[in-house]
Amino acid sequence: MLVLPFEIWFSIEHMNDIDKLMECFGILTGILGYGSKLLMLRLSWRSVSSLVQIIISDYETTREPALRAALLKNYKLGTGVTKLLFGTYMSLAFFIPMENCIRIARNGYTPSLLYSIPTSYPMIKKTAKNHIMVNFVQLTQVIVAGSGHALCDVFFTVLVMHAAFKSLVLRTAIKRYFKVCTRQKKDLKAISDAINRVILYHRAFLKFAQIFEDAYCYVVFCQIFCITLQTVGSGYILILLAEDQKMWSVEFLKYINFIMVDVFSIMAYCTAGEYYTHQSIKIYEQLCNSSWYDLSISEMKSVLFLMIHTQKFVAITSGKFKNLQLDCCTSIMKGTYSYLSMFRATRNRD
Repeated sequence: MLVLPFEIWFSIEHMNDIDKLMECFGILTGILGYGSKLLMLRLSWRSVSSLVQIIISDYETTREPALRAALLKNYKLGTGVTKLLFGTYMSLAFFIPMENCIRIARNGYTPSLLYSIPTSYPMIKKTAKNHIMVNFVQLTQVIVAGSGHALCDVFFTVLVMHAAFKSLVLRTAIKRYFKVCTRQKKDLKAISDAINRVILYHRAFLKFAQIFEDAYCYVVFCQIFCITLQTVGSGYILILLAEDQKMWSVEFLKYINFIMVDVFSIMAYCTAGEYYTHQSIKIYEQLCNSSWYDLSISEMKSVLFLMIHTQKFVAITSGKFKNLQLDCCTSIMKGTYSYLSMFRATRNRD
């Protein structure tokens, strides 16, 4: 955030130069995306704290070996996802020192060195000493912003995996209910306890889904909006570099990496959203594929009411208006290509 005013200054300075404006566009939206995601999480802090309390409570109260094994599996998956996301975002910081080293090796240590990230610093002169200081600030900026993005994405992944765990708990309770109905037909108390347990777990699943939606719907919207703009800016610079025959330059590889990280991030979000919705579908399928036709009339009615309630699948939305699923990923890619084509047409006309 320290260099954000200078990024905005640069954008205002070159408002009429679309090439330089687009060069700064990707960096600016990356910083704004990181800040807006943390801001949205802070505004929904009550929902976030409720989700954390639910996860801790489930870890403390789960005693069944199969469910406990599922929790440990989620922990291992979460650890792997954390390492993957931090490594992906931190790869952006690798190009700043590498680009500087290549420039110094080619041109020597001169005062005319350029900054790694396009930024205007009107209050300092472009001397070699300031160049090192500014690039250190830019490197810190990328590391902090990347860490913030990774933390938000890791927490989102953990919530999706815990939703899958709560779906597993509910499906296990449904299986037990059918076993009790078929093996203990005359034990009305056992049947009543089994159906009450199913209802209790279903309410817990829906409550978790609602709090999850309240906490992350606007975070997802900020992510999609900023990723789209950032990909457009990076793609535009790639086209300029390709036209200038600089396809094997460090700058070209840097913006290729920017686009790869953006696409990976949006695909991870959409895949997680698809997986999250599929956990809700599994509950409905569990009821439909069970031997409900062997139950009594009263028990069939209970199953029918459960089927009706589970027909409404849960989903994470982007700003309350678009479900986060795999088709959303293709829509984002199409929109990105349309914006990129529009900016290219504007440049060619000028």
